[in-house]
Amino acid sequence: MAQTPRRPKGSSTGARRRVRRQEPTERVRVKAKAPLIERKDDFFDEGESETVLHEDATPKIKATVPTSVFFDEDRTELAPPPRRPKRSSTRGERKLKAAPANGPAAKPGRPMQMPGTEAAAALAARVKVERLAERLPNVRIPALRPFAVLIDPKHLTRLEEALSGELDVRGASIRDLATGLMQGQAYSSLTLEERAVLLGAVAPTAERAETWKLATQLLDAMPKGGKRGARSRSLDIFAALDARHWPSFVELATRPLHRRPILEDQDLEGGALVDHLYSLATLEKLPAEIEERGLRVRDVLTLVLATLAKPARIALEESADGILAALEFGLAETSPGEYARLWRHLVSAPMAVSFAGDQRIELDQHLEKTDVAFSGTNTPLRVGLEILAGHIRPRRGPTRTAFLMPGGQGVDADVVSRALSLLYGVPYAVAAGPAAISRMLGTIRREPDRVPPAFVSVLYDGGERLFVFDRKGATRLFVRSPHGASSKSKGSDRQRPPREVEDPARGLESMPIEYLEAQVGVVIAPTT
Repeated sequence: MAQTPRRPKGSSTGARRRVRRQEPTERVRVKAKAPLIERKDDFFDEGESETVLHEDATPKIKATVPTSVFFDEDRTELAPPPRRPKRSSTRGERKLKAAPANGPAAKPGRPMQMPGTEAAAALAARVKVERLAERLPNVRIPALRPFAVLIDPKHLTRLEEALSGELDVRGASIRDLATGLMQGQAYSSLTLEERAVLLGAVAPTAERAETWKLATQLLDAMPKGGKRGARSRSLDIFAALDARHWPSFVELATRPLHRRPILEDQDLEGGALVDHLYSLATLEKLPAEIEERGLRVRDVLTLVLATLAKPARIALEESADGILAALEFGLAETSPGEYARLWRHLVSAPMAVSFAGDQRIELDQHLEKTDVAFSGTNTPLRVGLEILAGHIRPRRGPTRTAFLMPGGQGVDADVVSRALSLLYGVPYAVAAGPAAISRMLGTIRREPDRVPPAFVSVLYDGGERLFVFDRKGATRLFVRSPHGASSKSKGSDRQRPPREVEDPARGLESMPIEYLEAQVGVVIAPTT
């Protein structure tokens, strides 16, 4: 019996020996950058084939239509079709094809060669910039180009004239003032929108040197690291004000208070002074009941700014009007935020303001019952303090005489202390007699512009006057009070009662320490 031939080691039963055939296929030879495609004439006609090369040298067959295809008789399947790039999960976007290891990295050229949404966004941004450039006016000064679409064209022209020196007259260099403003550190800290507000405000009066000086002073008064909201609101107020109000507003902004910017001072409810001033500056009209009695919108802002800028310029009056003047002076001097809050609510509908507790001033109801005429001294705030006295002394009603003793000469310390408790939200106490007065004054801290303030009354021939207590020295007693339009200098004398002027800007005066025993009537001070 013949022997079966042995199979080679490693072979399996039933396995067939496969013969690799040489099939007619395309042969691609890739060089360093440009690929070369060779075809054999036996299989394709070159008449209807077209090969397109990308800018990045990546071949792409745009259309290949063979006219005749010959297959080997032993071949029963076609070559697999070319793979298409996979789509990403994001609709409308395609993943970039990885660059070959030995070829250059693929870099998108035109925007439309980027992935879908990125290309559309880039194209839209370019179109937007081109359209914006077409609308931009021709700006001569490079520093003004960012404001071409933020400032009125007329104002932009005035600014160009100021910066080019065309407005320099009578030896005043408007160009130097304008350039100094725009090159300052305070101006550089502003945002683009804040700069546009400031420049738009000064443009109508750009020919005046005072305009650029006031704008520079306002920027210098703003805190370098302060709140951006307060800074922006301050510039909005400056732009909303008439030019005649700028000196008062700038003087107010530069006034020191509590070692912090005065425009950030807060009222008893936490509102900022700058917010109340903005509301008053943008107030369109007053209630009819107020306008019928002689007060206008422009008068309100003038009175508030002038009083807060120089509280000592409040009119100096006697008797009950003098007590109201002292209370108003104390508010404007130590609590400008609360002072502006009272004004804002009393001249706006519904003409009412609330205090700590349940007390409330309703000016509209009071005006219905009385015939009041408003003026520079008889303001809605003064009338509101009258109503406050009526809450304290209901029997006597809301009258100014409620702050006086029944004889009409001395200060009713009980009514004044209760009124102060409502105004400042803290309890006040009264001390009478030299020993009690010295003891109470010794408990008051020596702090300028303390809140809430303390008050002292001084007797003189024919009456008693109320002062804001400042401090107690070794030989002098220092007090503050309004002096009206008086322009007395340091060292001048005042009468009723006799005292010496220390600082006329703050209304600071002094009197001998002996007044504590002889002429000081009472001390009204907060207990907290």
